[in-house]
Amino acid sequence: RQKREILKFLETIQPDLVHATNAAAVDRLKREGVNAEYLYLFGNIPYMPIPTADLKNNDKLHVAFFGTLYKSFPYSVLGKRLETISKTSKRPLLLTVIGRHRESKGLGRLNNLANARGFEVELTGELEPKAISHHFQKSDIGVSTTPYDVLGKSGATAAMLEHGLPVLAYDDGDTLPDRLFVFEPFQDQIFLLNDPKSSEQLIKSTQQLPKPFFNGVAHTADKFIEAIL
Repeated sequence: RQKREILKFLETIQPDLVHATNAAAVDRLKREGVNAEYLYLFGNIPYMPIPTADLKNNDKLHVAFFGTLYKSFPYSVLGKRLETISKTSKRPLLLTVIGRHRESKGLGRLNNLANARGFEVELTGELEPKAISHHFQKSDIGVSTTPYDVLGKSGATAAMLEHGLPVLAYDDGDTLPDRLFVFEPFQDQIFLLNDPKSSEQLIKSTQQLPKPFFNGVAHTADKFIEAIL
């Protein structure tokens, strides 16, 4: 029904320009004959410099979760991957669930994973954007439970990527591989749980200096203005 309503809407208004924020949406629209183009959806947390005294303690590997914890995410696969990363890096894990969370079943599955594998879990509760930005800067890895082909619709995932975090995601196979894409500035920051080889690359990424903040708001504003001129 949603598909029919969207196509009916587009047929009625006959837009000169259609943008979509993720590979799956671009693919589905194009298959229906809609000339849709990709436009990056910026993150929802601005960068706020963190005092040097508050920078992360390297004794632990800090793993950030921000956004909806979808219950359908393969937490068992995530648990195995995080355990491998922890053992290889020789650092215990701290899983930090940042902000509010509306999916209690997803949080329950994450807690079960942590209890089974001996990971520490921290729940921050609702925070101001400045505090969330500081948590990102103290983290080593981000995890997105949004499927890989619709990763671009998640402002929470974009916020972690814009802050320079390497992010673990999962490809659920809903979109054909040749139609998948990742926003170019973040291509070296996204690591798939489906790819066992990515663990070593991810560990190397955590050992490097963080990338500078990417101003997604400015980028998207420029690209949108460019598209309509």
